[in-house]
Amino acid sequence: MKVTHWFTLDAETELSKRINRIDWKFGIRVLQRINEHESDSEDGFSSDLDTSPGYTDSLPSYIDSSPSSSGNFKRSAKNIGNTSQKKGGDSDRKEESFVSARLQPRANERVVSSRSIPFDIQYISMPPRADGRLTHGLPQNIAYSYDSSEGKGVDVFVVDSGFAPLAEHHAEFKDSVGQIKGWFRAKGPWPAKPGTDVLEAEELRNQWHGTNVISRLIGKHSGLASKANIWPAVTYDAYGNFQHIYAIDILLQIRDKILVEAKKDPEYKAIVNLSWAFDDHKSTSELTDERTAKVYLKELYTSELEYIRSISEIADNALELLLALKNVIVVTGAGNGNVGTPITDWPAKRGKDFKNLVVVGSVEATGNILAMVPADFVMVYTLASSLFVPVISSDQETIEANEYTLISGISFGTPTVSAILANHLSSNPKWGPIQAIEKLYKDAYPRRKEGVPIVWTGIGLAVDGDVGGKPSSGDEGASCRAKGKAVDRGPQNPETEFGDDTDCEYEIDSQYGGEDPDNHRPEGAFISTRTVLEVHKTQTVLRTVDVTATTLVTRLTNS
Repeated sequence: MKVTHWFTLDAETELSKRINRIDWKFGIRVLQRINEHESDSEDGFSSDLDTSPGYTDSLPSYIDSSPSSSGNFKRSAKNIGNTSQKKGGDSDRKEESFVSARLQPRANERVVSSRSIPFDIQYISMPPRADGRLTHGLPQNIAYSYDSSEGKGVDVFVVDSGFAPLAEHHAEFKDSVGQIKGWFRAKGPWPAKPGTDVLEAEELRNQWHGTNVISRLIGKHSGLASKANIWPAVTYDAYGNFQHIYAIDILLQIRDKILVEAKKDPEYKAIVNLSWAFDDHKSTSELTDERTAKVYLKELYTSELEYIRSISEIADNALELLLALKNVIVVTGAGNGNVGTPITDWPAKRGKDFKNLVVVGSVEATGNILAMVPADFVMVYTLASSLFVPVISSDQETIEANEYTLISGISFGTPTVSAILANHLSSNPKWGPIQAIEKLYKDAYPRRKEGVPIVWTGIGLAVDGDVGGKPSSGDEGASCRAKGKAVDRGPQNPETEFGDDTDCEYEIDSQYGGEDPDNHRPEGAFISTRTVLEVHKTQTVLRTVDVTATTLVTRLTNS
């Protein structure tokens, strides 16, 4: 693919000033990679850039050695970036043209009755009714069918805040932490306080967001692709600050990794999960348009507009270079904005331009849209409320308590879609990304009349008769918003208090602890938001927690 724009760092530009605060040479390396393009010849990469010192710094490797077991993970996390790897291309490999094949039924399928399944996983596992009628509600003790390949052999790059090392002690990850094969990190400076080791500071920082995203991929209870290869890619500095240029660098690193692997294995497939957005990645028209003016600042300083234009163009080019590969799928959320808000966050706004960019919309249990405005390029939706994730902490004692929580946000619905796509690819080795995406879209179906297509795992037989009840409000459009506090009443008598005007039969945001449910639950039983407190009340302490609906997507701000 030929990149049509060339980028330089002029010391007087706002882009240069901001990148210079991070590191000038690092910025040069990133722009060099943007300006590179895949040659149509067999000569590999070429560049028309100035080759003077400063421009020719080689791009070092950031891929850590693979932890062979959970015991090696903590050591591995401390030695990020020590493994060297030569930059390469795929000049010897001709890209395959993936043509949509006839969708075949899966050969690998297994029904599990002894695994405790959270409500949200039941929801997306619920097959359509054989008679074509809508379910109008929620699953009730359905058997959870899943593909036995579980994403095996598929690399999933989780571009986020990383994976908390202490999380390996949580029951959700004890059996799957070995699936974390290595790390990517932006090779920019890692500022630290005097006397503080940068990587040690990073390890101690609570990386709950990225860890919970990963739990939706390989977690014991809420993960759907437990055999996928997970590659956390960190876009934050040692203080937890997001850097736009770091995110761009990460996308380019992932592209390099995919090219190297595809050269070794023509059947190689990869998924890139982006559970964040550039919410200031806007065009000038979007910033001034009357329809969006109330959402974004009506007036910006000239320097802000200049920076937005520059970083947006660079980010677009990095995304295009990645999506030009024929063996990759990028999955991102449409956003967490209020219902009726146009989709202008990046990269979701580019969904209309790429077939292998999957933009995921959000719904609540009734099947109603939970955020944003429907767009033609959003062809699949997923549950984005009452999602089951482990409680992540920087304290090992808290981690070992094996607590879970229910949270909301498309950040945590997006990796579920990535997991389903990984299953499609692993169970159909000859498929390319487009076939897997077509399967995803084909299987999605609405849960209410005139509803949007909601993701289905695609495994299991159609259901006869009723599989769920209608929402108790009697209104399919009812939306639950919990207000108030969940109050600790002790392990023998858990009780939740909400505001008088709250109807929360299907949406309870709370924390509950106790031992791994699999150690106590009878075979065939399931966890749901309505029954979890009753089921676990003999071993659960309900902690005080604010349950007001919040936006949990990572919002990226200028540094």
